[in-house]
Amino acid sequence: MNTLEIFYDPFALFSRVNARPNWLRPFVIVTLLGILAVILMSPVIRHVVLNNLPQGLDEEVRADLLASLKFSKYYGIILAPVYTLLKWSILAFFLFSISLISGAEPTFRKTLSVLGHASIIMALDAVLSVVVVYARGLNSLQSPEDIPTTVLSLSNFISTSGHPVLRLIMDNAGILSIWYLALLVIGVSTTMKLSKAKSTMIVAALWMIQTGFLVGLAMFTSRYSSLAN
Repeated sequence: MNTLEIFYDPFALFSRVNARPNWLRPFVIVTLLGILAVILMSPVIRHVVLNNLPQGLDEEVRADLLASLKFSKYYGIILAPVYTLLKWSILAFFLFSISLISGAEPTFRKTLSVLGHASIIMALDAVLSVVVVYARGLNSLQSPEDIPTTVLSLSNFISTSGHPVLRLIMDNAGILSIWYLALLVIGVSTTMKLSKAKSTMIVAALWMIQTGFLVGLAMFTSRYSSLAN
């Protein structure tokens, strides 16, 4: 199975997924891209943190902070496969459940395979967002909010400073995010023998659940931070 067909012939790829589900190959690709993103992002985070340290900070505290940042890099690398598998399992469960409720006859393995192949696009998006940072130069970053998490999304062109929920919504309104959703529609339609319209409704329901959770988490985090300050 040529996994790279996800970029130029997803219909043929998902037809083969339907006959022979395979989630392991995209899992390896997404995990490796995730590890690459962690490695590339580490200097970016270090730069932003150092630029936002208060004046006169004790050198011992500064050294401890830098050590923690270095540790978090390796921690992120080690946990990359665990994070990927956990995220896929949760999303595949919801996609499987929504499809089942909609009258389809999905199998979890096919659902996981479809989700895995489509997720290659989002993993690539994460890497490209860091590449954009390096292209602009680290000196262009003044705060964590300046770090892009996606490329070619509305948040790259419209300032969302101080509005984490709005930033999240705009991050999901990008070309690669839409491509990811379109691939899910093709995958669901092909493997579950559903019309494009019904597949679109299933994927839209999944998107609303995922985005709703992330928005709720962003609102909680923002409120907690304001109370802490």
